[in-house]
Amino acid sequence: MGSFSKNPHVLIQAKEVSFAYGDTPVFTKVSFAVEAGEKVAISGRNGSGKSHLLDCLAGVRLVSGGSLQVVGELDFLSSSDSFAFNFTVSELLSFVPGVNTASACRVASQLGFDMTGWVQRGVLSLSSGERQLVRLLCTLSKEKDLYLLDEPEVHLDAYTREKLASYLQNHSSAFVVVTHDNYFRQQFASKTISMPSM
Repeated sequence: MGSFSKNPHVLIQAKEVSFAYGDTPVFTKVSFAVEAGEKVAISGRNGSGKSHLLDCLAGVRLVSGGSLQVVGELDFLSSSDSFAFNFTVSELLSFVPGVNTASACRVASQLGFDMTGWVQRGVLSLSSGERQLVRLLCTLSKEKDLYLLDEPEVHLDAYTREKLASYLQNHSSAFVVVTHDNYFRQQFASKTISMPSM
């Protein structure tokens, strides 16, 4: 997989990373590094491989070429995550290792909303925006060195998007975020990885 950077602050080192389905390339020769505490956005047109790159960083997919090293404790919010059962919000949070209702409420308050009124509601009864907030809480309530988020702003209203951007910007951990929202990206990201067009 290649040699890893000797900089102890580097969490991700990608050198000419590629991913393909057989002979069909999804993205090719993407290189970047992410340091501790850095806020990085991944942008590009639809189909450019943004989510596939995030999957590779999370270890869900293996790269087809190049060198990729990821260190530190991480958590991954996939855009394909969904709720199949109508657990209450409180029950759902209790199933997530390292998360409880109290820790989730603290994060929720930083995102600008009070969840105490709907912790006993079934997740399938929530609006799409509320479900997205629960998904975010299941990830952000854990203490990790690195968070990988695939379109975390989807279904959120403008106010909550701004609160989320502020939360990411002020957090001490590193974030790598796929987003199509340029305004949201500009609010939190210190660096942008632009996926090449194939």
